[in-house]
Amino acid sequence: MHKLFKCLIFMLIFTISMLQGEIEEIIIKWNPFICLDTCIPRLASSLQEIPEIANLKIDSKVGVAIMTWDPMRPYSYEPIRRALANAGATLLDMRMRIKGTVYHEGESFYLDANGNNTRFLLVGPLRVDPYNYVPRYSLAAHELTLDMKSRLLTIEKSGELILIAGPLYLPAQYPQILIIEDIKKLDKEERG
Repeated sequence: MHKLFKCLIFMLIFTISMLQGEIEEIIIKWNPFICLDTCIPRLASSLQEIPEIANLKIDSKVGVAIMTWDPMRPYSYEPIRRALANAGATLLDMRMRIKGTVYHEGESFYLDANGNNTRFLLVGPLRVDPYNYVPRYSLAAHELTLDMKSRLLTIEKSGELILIAGPLYLPAQYPQILIIEDIKKLDKEERG
């Protein structure tokens, strides 16, 4: 009976870990001409002190840091913002690759990185009309196309894990808003 219980616990943990969504990659960019010699070591140290961050790689010449986020902890922009401020760097762009499940509420679609209970509102890329002024910081200019909504509904119905990549829209904003640039259905090897 004891062996059976251990086997069931192992299978439950393995199954749960297979179903978790996660933030697979975070890429932050800053101006490398402003963040010079003393800035980079402070930035690296500040980012390494964040317990949720792992696999940190910094390329100071182009002003880019690539990292992963602990899949068991909710995502928060605040520690990254503090690390950048501590070093004197200003965020130019922040991109993510997130594995999770899609669902919708009304007209809004969300990606649930369900391993860490972080929810991202999904929006489309900036839609520019060459004959009209388009405000950059307006969610109305980031509406999902009908084709994308249809695709997301199909993915939601299938319950499949997917990988969505794109920049965060105003990273300090809550809820987290992810601009869809790429969607990929995951095959069995990639789901783990």
